Amino acid sequence: MGNTLALKAAILILFSIYIYVAGFSYTALVANDDFASSVSTYVRIFLLALIFLLMGIQGEVKKIQLYFLVFSAFCIITMNPFLIVVAFMILPGVIFSNFINNKKAINTVIGASILSFFSIFLLSYFDIIDTKILIDDGEFTLSNLRETFDFNNPNAASMYIAQILMIAIVYKNKLLSIILFLFFVWITLATGSRTPFYAVVFFLTLLLFSHFHYFNKIIKIGSILFVAIVPFIIKIYISNGIWHLFGFDFNHILTYRLSIIQNLYHTNGGVNFLPHYSIEFVDSGYANLFLNGGVVFYLLFLVFCCTYVKYENNNYYLSFFCAFLIILISESFITGNLIFSILIVARYIYLLNFRFFGKLSDV
Repeated sequence: MGNTLALKAAILILFSIYIYVAGFSYTALVANDDFASSVSTYVRIFLLALIFLLMGIQGEVKKIQLYFLVFSAFCIITMNPFLIVVAFMILPGVIFSNFINNKKAINTVIGASILSFFSIFLLSYFDIIDTKILIDDGEFTLSNLRETFDFNNPNAASMYIAQILMIAIVYKNKLLSIILFLFFVWITLATGSRTPFYAVVFFLTLLLFSHFHYFNKIIKIGSILFVAIVPFIIKIYISNGIWHLFGFDFNHILTYRLSIIQNLYHTNGGVNFLPHYSIEFVDSGYANLFLNGGVVFYLLFLVFCCTYVKYENNNYYLSFFCAFLIILISESFITGNLIFSILIVARYIYLLNFRFFGKLSDV
C-alpha cells in the first residue's frame, strides 16, 4: 500500500514538472533557439517515459488508456510531424485521465502552470530575458502597444492565463478564479489579445445559460454542425480567397490568418485524403487538422467531438469543450504543452472509460 501511494505521488510530481517545463515552450527563449527547443523537448519526452514506466510498475494503465497509447505509438512511428504533435497531446492526456476527479491533484497541476507562468513573467520583469513590445495599429486590436512578457507572442501570454482561469472555474475554485480573473483582465489589456478574451467571455456565457436543459442540447448540436462545416468553408471560401462577407473583411479581422491558411492549402496541394507530410503549421487548429491531417484525420476529429458531446453531461466541462472549439478557429491548440488541451483529452478518455468499462479510479 505504501509503495502504491509513493508511486502515485511520484507520478503526480513528475507530471507537474512536465507541465512546468512545457510552459516554457511558448517563450521566445525556447521558440527562437534550436538548442533550447531541443533540450525542452528531450526533457519532456524523458519525463513522459518515466511516468509511463511508473504507471506500468503500478499497474495503472487501463484498457481504454492502452488503446490511446497504441494510437499514439502509431502516430509517432509514421514520423509525420503533425501526427507526432497529436501523439504528444494524447500521451499527457492519458496520464492526466487518472487525476480527472482528484481536486488536490488538479490544484497541484494548476499550481505548476501558475508557477511556470510567473517564472517566465519574472525573467521578463527583471530583464533576465529580453522581452518585446509589439506595435499594432489594427482597428480590431484591444491595445496598440502589445506586451509579450517573453512569450513568443502576446496571445500566448494572455491565453496561458485564460486556460488556467477556465480550469479553475470548472473545478469551482472560487478564490483562485477571482484572483486569476482580475489578473487576466490586466494581462489581456497589456497584451491586447482578443482570442483569449473572446474565449473566456464565450465560456462564461455558456455557463450562464447552461442551467437551461434545452440550451445544452442546442449547444451540442450547434458545436457538431460547426465542426462539420469548417472543412467546406476552408475548401470553398478560404482556399479561393473569398473572405469578404456581409461587408466584413474576415481575413483582416483574424489578423490575416485566412491568407496564411490559403497558402498552406496550396502548399499542400489542396485537400489530401490521408495525413500530409508537412512541417508547416498555422494559427488555426481546424486548418492544421484538415490540411495537415487530411480528410481521414478530420473525420476522426469529428467523431471525437460527436462522442464527447454525446457523453458529456457536466455543464462546466461542456462549456469548457465548446470554448476549446472556438479557440481552434484562430489558435492551434493541438498540443501537449498546455494543460487546457491535455484536460480535454483526459476528460474524453475518462468519459469513454465510464461509458464502456466502468469509472477510472481516482488517484
